[in-house]
Amino acid sequence: MRWMVLLTALASVGCTHLRSFSVTTIPEDRNRPVEAAGQRIVVLGINATNDYADTLVADLAKQCPDGRVSGIITRYEVAMVVPIFAYAHRVYVSGHCVTATGVGAQ
Repeated sequence: MRWMVLLTALASVGCTHLRSFSVTTIPEDRNRPVEAAGQRIVVLGINATNDYADTLVADLAKQCPDGRVSGIITRYEVAMVVPIFAYAHRVYVSGHCVTATGVGAQ
């Protein structure tokens, strides 16, 4: 009976940890925000590849075909999905599309 209570208590606990946060120079022109996100569920701490994060650069570039992305903010989080067993690794990226003239196209 005690084990059931303990397991129920552990299963209802959750937490998220911000592992890293980085920012590049933020441009004056912030009219065209762009963002992308990726996630992977990691079981028993075994993460064979980070390919979910590799696609984020391409996702930002697709949203800004006529300029460059600047003012990039990157956030990496780890959230508990199943205590001790499974975690969600999440990467969030946002920035601003800046064209050669300095004005984002609408």
